[in-house]
Amino acid sequence: MSREDCASVAVLARDELDEAESAPPGLQLEATRRRQPPIDDVAAATSWWSQERDDSDDELDGEDEVEDDEAVEPQEPYRAQPKVGRNASCPSGSGKKYKKCCGR
Repeated sequence: MSREDCASVAVLARDELDEAESAPPGLQLEATRRRQPPIDDVAAATSWWSQERDDSDDELDGEDEVEDDEAVEPQEPYRAQPKVGRNASCPSGSGKKYKKCCGR
């Protein structure tokens, strides 16, 4: 595989490729770490995002908001009625099995 196959001219110019190949190993990584140091504290690094999000909450109508002091009662979950088995007697009272009566 030639080096022309590895790098697209649209992304990396030929002189930039020559410079990257001639540089000592790790130089590009060090330059990137100086420009964008690794994140040590994620909460501090992303605090701007939560502040921006808090500002957008002011635009809400306020209808869906629930105060922290208000207790929200949990809703009772939906419970389905027990199913009738195919070989059980039909609940219609015909005396037939469910599969021969209402289960068709």
